[in-house]
Amino acid sequence: MKGEPWNICPHGVDCFMTVCEECDKERKDVYLVGFNVPGYLPTMEPVECETWEDARACLVDYLRAHANDLADGDDLTANEADTMVALDYAANDIETLQKFPEPSCVVTCGGVEYWVHLEKEG
Repeated sequence: MKGEPWNICPHGVDCFMTVCEECDKERKDVYLVGFNVPGYLPTMEPVECETWEDARACLVDYLRAHANDLADGDDLTANEADTMVALDYAANDIETLQKFPEPSCVVTCGGVEYWVHLEKEG
């Protein structure tokens, strides 16, 4: 397959196994945001954001929504109450991050991992 015409990028480089420097510069950063139970696949497709600010807002929304879901429940257990408080604290902390903490931003609360991963599109 190496050297086949469909492997040659617009810069004349064989990009069969790697991406040439010029192609890499043209690829855009994409922030993927989601959540899942560690060890399991996410139950939804990650949200794609173009900027750290949008990704941060999305992550904070997830954290606050899950805290609100717990708050709306009747007869919270002590563990659920602790998780609700931890989700709220995590949302507040992440909201203050001005720069993306590469290579990813991960928060674990109540057995669920909430994350933002930086990927190159393309």
